[in-house]
Amino acid sequence: MKRKILLISVIFVIICSLLFSYGGSLGIPNWQQIFGFAGLSTFNSNIESPFAVHVIDVGKADSIYIKCEDQNILIDSGAPSLKPKVIDYLKSQHVNTLDLVVASHSDDDHIGNLAKVIKTFYVKRFCTDNEDKSTVTNISCYNNMLSALKSKNIPVEHPKAGQRLNLKHARIDVLAPLNKYNNANDSALVLKITYEKTKFLFTGDIENPAEEDILNSGEDISCDVLKVAHHGSKTSSSQEFLDKANPKYAVISVGPDRNNLPDKLVIDRILSDNIHLFRTDEDGTVIFTSDGEHIKTLTEKSR
Repeated sequence: MKRKILLISVIFVIICSLLFSYGGSLGIPNWQQIFGFAGLSTFNSNIESPFAVHVIDVGKADSIYIKCEDQNILIDSGAPSLKPKVIDYLKSQHVNTLDLVVASHSDDDHIGNLAKVIKTFYVKRFCTDNEDKSTVTNISCYNNMLSALKSKNIPVEHPKAGQRLNLKHARIDVLAPLNKYNNANDSALVLKITYEKTKFLFTGDIENPAEEDILNSGEDISCDVLKVAHHGSKTSSSQEFLDKANPKYAVISVGPDRNNLPDKLVIDRILSDNIHLFRTDEDGTVIFTSDGEHIKTLTEKSR
């Protein structure tokens, strides 16, 4: 009896889906829409594209997996409380080797699972912001990361602004930090990745002082996709910075917390510039793909 009810329900959903598209007009939806009516997820993060940026839904934290043809890059790894999520996601992408791992800065919502990542995958190269332990907010988490690196004999690199980290098929320019700061957020590595004609800017948790230094440096921060700094906090993403970056897309990695991020002021700035905004708390994992000229988007959830 239960099977009959389920079968009838599925047939009903398909018929309704064939008659009505999301716009309310007649049309034939795709299978993702059909299964969406039934409350089933069809999100498949394994996509065919020469270049893809996966902003993994890790709540109010950061973890970004980048597939660049035959190379794998990971920027940050989420908070310690989400231990299996990033590891499982990388495994779902059939990752065995990480050609580059970047710890943007030492906050534990960015490096929380890097020790486990380092122990699980073969890491060829590791970069982080600086050697100043005075800005480390979770010394236990930080030391675990360093111990894992030491156990695998992986040297720690501290690239400077102006340095270039070349991949086989893309360019990574280090834009910051430009000064010595008294906090981890402004000390974060800021990276711009260029894949042929498409550009992606990763800003860690930098706040207004670091943003101003980048603007004053005259560096080209123009991009197609901006990873919004500091989970959409109002202490970041100044109007001047957004205008200079001038992205087509912006993505905020965020989840529920006591600060109620992203801040409305930041959202209003982004939307007033006609930037297409994604946020992981509403869209789930967000994927940007590039063929070198055009960017497409895919989200885990549909709004």
